[in-house]
Amino acid sequence: MIKKLKCSPFSIVFLLLSIFKTNGIKDINENNIENYLARDCNKIADFIEDNFSTFVSKYNETSVEKWLASSIENKKLVINVTNNTKAVYLDFNDNNGYAVVGNDYNFLDFSKTGDLAYLKNVDIILFSEYDGFVYETEDGYARYDYIYQVETYYDDVSYKEVYMGQRSEGAGQIVLPDSYIVSRYGSGYQLETIKRLNGYKNVVQNKYTIYIKNGAGEGNCTLSAMYGIMQYLRDNKRMTKLPSDEVTIDPKTDSFYDRLTQDGYISQKTTLPHIYETIRRKSIDYGYTNESTAWTSINMVNIYHDVMAAFEYSSGFFKRYAKVVLNFSFESQVKRQIDAGLPIMFNTAQGQYGSHSMIVNGYRRYSKEHKFWFIKWTEYKNLLSLNDNWQKLDICFDLDAYKTNTFKEGFGTFMQVTS
Repeated sequence: MIKKLKCSPFSIVFLLLSIFKTNGIKDINENNIENYLARDCNKIADFIEDNFSTFVSKYNETSVEKWLASSIENKKLVINVTNNTKAVYLDFNDNNGYAVVGNDYNFLDFSKTGDLAYLKNVDIILFSEYDGFVYETEDGYARYDYIYQVETYYDDVSYKEVYMGQRSEGAGQIVLPDSYIVSRYGSGYQLETIKRLNGYKNVVQNKYTIYIKNGAGEGNCTLSAMYGIMQYLRDNKRMTKLPSDEVTIDPKTDSFYDRLTQDGYISQKTTLPHIYETIRRKSIDYGYTNESTAWTSINMVNIYHDVMAAFEYSSGFFKRYAKVVLNFSFESQVKRQIDAGLPIMFNTAQGQYGSHSMIVNGYRRYSKEHKFWFIKWTEYKNLLSLNDNWQKLDICFDLDAYKTNTFKEGFGTFMQVTS
């Protein structure tokens, strides 16, 4: 999400130099601008505010789509939580956007449209280079621009073509599982079991992508899912040879750097978790590209074993650390694994998630008693608890509905792991 706009036709440096020259300072350039304007974010923000009409005018000279801002209606302190530095938030008038001005003549974020109402009453704004504007919770930072699943919100939502408690039509995106079960299957079901892997830490794939464009990164869901699983095994299953350190990378030496930067992507990462970097490197050996992990998914077991071997875990004939399962059985493919304290990678082909890899980190089981004459039986409905790789919070998936609607949802696979 970070936008470090440096010396390009649309960069802040270009615009600042243009303002200075309009003001009569002709000998200024990108090499000596520091003599006229300090690199400090507050100084830069004040300069923009003092010369705002010229700033907008110069911007419009370089852009086809005109920017209609005429003033700055709000200016606030920003803490960049990614590296604990200060920045300044500039809220442009009406619906004409905003900017986050950092040190060194950089914009951390910029938009010509929008009015972020959720920041109006915030004294000190928190900004993450990977998530945007955030606020602090007991479990870490949460995004303002994401509507988290709280029951008071979803009680007021009118759903169309989806069951109550879902975000969209299909077998997944279930944010209120109790409401969903009643809406889809009727009353009488009781929540029998909730189980989640103790110590599992949810991952979000964009946190580990090297490249970002308009908030989207490379198709690295399979890589991120593997990392989440290995991180869990290291921390909870005594697989201590799996490292916890980070490694420094040079994006310019990456396989996709030249093409993606030409396409407008920004290389946002200089460090990656050691495990994730190894997964990515091994995946490239099997044909992984930045555009999709479909090919990676086909080779996921081989990649997984290669990574384990890289960290001195032998995958000999009698020891296999992962296997792909095509059939769907809640009892044998999900419950047994979760009860044994092991996560599962769940891969979908289409439907709500498209071609996507997620991690099963638990389950919910509902039961309903039936009686006919003197015969009694119990019917079960089973939901997967997922780390869906898009958000930090768990979300549920209806495996039963998925199995019976493969024409529309597509088929999927499980990758089971051992420790």
